[in-house]
Amino acid sequence: MLGVYASGISGAHINPAVTFANCIFRKFPWRKFPTYALAQILGAMCASGVVYANYKSAIDTFEGGVGIRTVPGYSPNASAGIFCTYPAEFMTKTGQFFSEFIASAMLMFLIYALKDDGNIGAGPLTPLGLFFVIFGIGACFGWETGYAINLARDFGPRLMSYFLGRSCIPAWPGHCCLLSPKKAC
Repeated sequence: MLGVYASGISGAHINPAVTFANCIFRKFPWRKFPTYALAQILGAMCASGVVYANYKSAIDTFEGGVGIRTVPGYSPNASAGIFCTYPAEFMTKTGQFFSEFIASAMLMFLIYALKDDGNIGAGPLTPLGLFFVIFGIGACFGWETGYAINLARDFGPRLMSYFLGRSCIPAWPGHCCLLSPKKAC
């Protein structure tokens, strides 16, 4: 909710999926998309760095020592979940895709409904309405994949996790996706 109020003139583009959908459906200029997406990812990366700096001593204690950094699936005390989302162990890759796709599609549909002043719309209560939308999506879809629904909020902190000492950028419990030839984190 605060992100929507704070972003003001940008149109609250704090999610690459929202920016992408606006390029397709709302005539947002495609030439601005790469810059916005990069800024969104870097902003989330910086924010996760601030969170890490604030909680570093607590993470060291929770993980079992200075410099120990684990991801879910390798340790009961994994702290990587603080920064990015991980799916439940029973989820297939197809199930993960559809869970995130449906949640993101619902998010976009409801953002457009809240902002449609030709309809009922939400007017100045749009940020509050958006809070309830995201809360509802989280309540319905969060237990399966952690409801990332925002590439920037998930990928930026994954990059920060990598830079802060994890041996890879974790994709799901027990596997890595980028910057590492290893199969396990």
